Amino acid sequence: MQGSFTKLFSNGPSGIDETSEPLGPYFFIQKKGAAGGQRFTEDSVILSDFLLPLNDDDTVIDLGTGTGIIPHLIAWKSAVKKIIGVEVMEVPAGMARRNVVLNNLSGRIEIIRRDYRDLTGVFSNGSFSVVVSNPPYFKAGSARISPLIERAVARNEVYGNLDDMLCAAKYLAGAYGRICFVFTLVRLEETLKSVKANGLKIKRLFPVRRTGAGGQGVFLMEASMK
Repeated sequence: MQGSFTKLFSNGPSGIDETSEPLGPYFFIQKKGAAGGQRFTEDSVILSDFLLPLNDDDTVIDLGTGTGIIPHLIAWKSAVKKIIGVEVMEVPAGMARRNVVLNNLSGRIEIIRRDYRDLTGVFSNGSFSVVVSNPPYFKAGSARISPLIERAVARNEVYGNLDDMLCAAKYLAGAYGRICFVFTLVRLEETLKSVKANGLKIKRLFPVRRTGAGGQGVFLMEASMK
């Protein structure tokens, strides 16, 4: 898996604090790690594969999209025509929009800068057939928070927690949509309890164990109301 992830990317032209890298048929801009940006990880790639297959009439929303990696992976790997990325932070949301324009995907991907907890006034219940997220892995107060705000928000539950995410996902997916997450194995038991408390049912659950230095296991989950 790590090998396939590495093959997706190679260094491209970069600005002072950004890189522009090939992503399948596209180019993807993200901030350099040294510039304080939270660069996407292998988890986004395996999550996008977990969603497949997708139909062109599916409607997909990514909660906490960052610079838009998951919408771009979905656009590459499927024929889905409507993909929404929701991001609360100004800089990543702006970069996500740049990526959409750079790759001529404005007809398929829309980036909304908003807190995912505040989407009831934007979308009606059950608006999406697939709700996807790679949420922050660290529970509020459980880990040191980076002084770099983008990295802190990407890794820690600064804006909402697991229950908030599942509640929002349930609303957006409605009675018939799929909810797909990648999350840390450390919080699997907590996740299962939250899924049940939100009236959802697990449809698929796959652990992904890693072996390298600092490699933390994650799991892929699909849940729904039915």
